[in-house]
Amino acid sequence: MIKVILISILFITSLISKTFNFSETRYSDALGSSIKLHGKISFETNSIFIKYNDSSKSILYKDSTLILKDSSEIIEIEEQESRKVSQYFELLLLLNSNDNKLLTQEFEIFIDKNITSLTPKQNMKHFIEKIVLIKEKNKLKELKLFLTNKDKIIIRIEDEIF
Repeated sequence: MIKVILISILFITSLISKTFNFSETRYSDALGSSIKLHGKISFETNSIFIKYNDSSKSILYKDSTLILKDSSEIIEIEEQESRKVSQYFELLLLLNSNDNKLLTQEFEIFIDKNITSLTPKQNMKHFIEKIVLIKEKNKLKELKLFLTNKDKIIIRIEDEIF
């Protein structure tokens, strides 16, 4: 579950040091159902912070360290799960960095007008089938994440807060 939450924040690939409202729809192929969440996400240099509305839980990834909190209590994560989740954040930071050289090493990139499709080349291809980014007026507005287990996550950026 934590892994799915963390994957879902991939939508901020081109934004640095800003906070956004977003909506997230997660479809589970195994359950045949969807859930919709709303929240805020903030990006700063080498860090990402997520807070879902109507929840006391938050996620912070900073300098390769993952911290999950419920109110003021830190939630422990198994080491193996933490490594997997940290990989997603590293991917996010890579996408956010706009390092085209490294991006082309990790992904096949296809661009058609305002739609960019990223297909993983390496280890990520074992859990991510593809990522589709949709821009409006050169700003990322929607991300569609297709997982190899046939689950998908659609994230829509609603507005910039600051």
